[in-house]
Amino acid sequence: MREALAFEGFLDKNLLVQAYLPHKERVYKIYGMGPWYRSPVRRSVPDALMRSADAVKFDSQVKWGPERFTQYDETECLLDKPLMDEFFKTFPIEFDL
Repeated sequence: MREALAFEGFLDKNLLVQAYLPHKERVYKIYGMGPWYRSPVRRSVPDALMRSADAVKFDSQVKWGPERFTQYDETECLLDKPLMDEFFKTFPIEFDL
């Protein structure tokens, strides 16, 4: 993310940043405004499908039944909360938002 934000073409742009974390069949959508942010967890792509090919196109409009998910646990969060807190505290100040 730091590399993307430092890219010269992005310096005067408002960005929506999405990060894809090590899978475990979930995706995090991070929404933020100023220091406030939320990171709901959603089902992503079933693990068996992810291991079936070298690359898998993610299409958020495709839905799989809950029986296809073997590792999904919405109560376990893989986000680094202290890092997210610091990012959303610093980002609006650095970019004068």
